[in-house]
Amino acid sequence: MSDFYLNKRSNQTPCLPLPRERCMTVQDHSFRTRQMRQASPTPHRFPVCRAVCAVLLCALAACEEFPELDGTVPAHMKEAGFPTLVPVEPLVTAARAPAITETTMAGMAARVAALRTRAARLSGPVVDRATKARMARGISDTRDESVLPKT
Repeated sequence: MSDFYLNKRSNQTPCLPLPRERCMTVQDHSFRTRQMRQASPTPHRFPVCRAVCAVLLCALAACEEFPELDGTVPAHMKEAGFPTLVPVEPLVTAARAPAITETTMAGMAARVAALRTRAARLSGPVVDRATKARMARGISDTRDESVLPKT
């Protein structure tokens, strides 16, 4: 009896017993559903409710006024003719034409050369020798004890 009230993992933690309705098997569930259907005066009540809700939603949508779109199109667009149709062959030949030509290759080579010279300039030292010597003199001056403030 006490095992029924105790948790399965530890005997120290009490646990409330589950009601028998929540521990039904599949056969118990089908039997109980059959009993509920026989006891209900209107067994098909929910499909009717769904149909009524669907009809009400459609009726609500039908009551909405359609927006007036005639005023949104400008007058010059109303009077404009249909666009002219273009033959497909010139478009296909333009698409099949080689995209890289001699002029694009020459332009690309010039751009590559300019980028390489720029990279060579940037790969040099960041601080030149004169600035580095001046910085070293500044550091050596501050190490002098006469320059440091006295506390």
